[in-house]
Amino acid sequence: MADLLQRLNDLTPVIAIGSLALFMTLERWLPFFEHGSDRSRQRWHNLGMIAIAFLVNATLAGILVSPVVWADTNRFGLMYRLHVPLPVAMMTGVFLIDLCNYAQHVTMHSVPALWRIHRVHHADTALDASSGIRLHPFELVLLTVVLGGMMSLLGVPMGSLIVYNTIALPWFLLNHSNMKYPAWFERWGSLVMSTPNWHRVHHSSHQPETDSHYGCVLSIWDRLFGTAGKADVPRLRFGLDRFRGHDEQTLWRMLKMPFLPVVLLGVVAAASAQTPSIKDVAWLQGCWELREGDRLVEERWMPPRAGSMLGVGRTTRGNKLVEHEYIVLAERDGRLAYEAHPSGQAATTFMSHPVTGREVVFEDPTHDFPQRVGYKSTGPGQMLAWVEGTSNGKTRRIEFPYRLVNCVAP
Repeated sequence: MADLLQRLNDLTPVIAIGSLALFMTLERWLPFFEHGSDRSRQRWHNLGMIAIAFLVNATLAGILVSPVVWADTNRFGLMYRLHVPLPVAMMTGVFLIDLCNYAQHVTMHSVPALWRIHRVHHADTALDASSGIRLHPFELVLLTVVLGGMMSLLGVPMGSLIVYNTIALPWFLLNHSNMKYPAWFERWGSLVMSTPNWHRVHHSSHQPETDSHYGCVLSIWDRLFGTAGKADVPRLRFGLDRFRGHDEQTLWRMLKMPFLPVVLLGVVAAASAQTPSIKDVAWLQGCWELREGDRLVEERWMPPRAGSMLGVGRTTRGNKLVEHEYIVLAERDGRLAYEAHPSGQAATTFMSHPVTGREVVFEDPTHDFPQRVGYKSTGPGQMLAWVEGTSNGKTRRIEFPYRLVNCVAP
């Protein structure tokens, strides 16, 4: 038994790297969501964080192992005091480690200072295997120190940690992978395990969903402690609204993320407590255009007045009008309502998420496509607009990198 455990322990890096390569390959063949072409670039940044995680884990291994080995040698800890037989202690220890990880996960979301560190994992705007162990080094340090202390106090044998890691590392990559699994697996597996659809809810940008489904390997803790919920997984929007730009997802930016000012999840900060005003999006006013060959996309926004802004857009190709729409943007029920009237389609109203700086996202999860419309000022005279959502089970995002132009045609 000891030889088997030692072999599993030696193979842990191989298991982690092999699982990562396996799921990153399989999710290209059986994708749950269709990712844009820019996702390939983001994977490299995520892999950079994973490489740092491996280095930190190798460095900190002694910190975790030493107290556990000492407790094993000196028969210290609760289960030793209770004279629990070793096979039972090992099996119980696997559950206790996952319970400890569940408790740490809940704490990471509840304590503002810890959330600043953990949000690196949640900021990824799409999920795939590279998201699985995208963790900030500070989080790894905290998790390692706390887990080592708890294992020693509870008398969890070292063998339990080896078995847990052998199961957990591939599972973390599986339940983050962008793969479509059989319905029976999701339905019955989620009764006990944190399956991919179960865990995808936890990565939703909608806070009540983010603050649920904390289970790392097992879902039973969420069911026992009341942190389970429901969501329409195909329509989920991942990530954090504060960190949606490509420049927010680089390796260097992820390392700096715990130190960047932002409204904290679970804290009613001043910025989020204020009712959004139409003046918060006054930077939309003006004439914007995007030229691609003979295709011209235009948006014109009137200045804010009487709690509203009016916009009009059109797309032309050469001398042909392709499509047009007009928009009423107004304050309504403590939020901003984006009432779109596109040509040839029924009117739809999208309601705003909290306005963060010079970025605003509007959402109607019941709409066919898009479910979200967003605008972000990206610099002087530059603005990125986008529509995104799920259509026929596939995620789509269409971007419009606008530039500000003179409203009076030459």
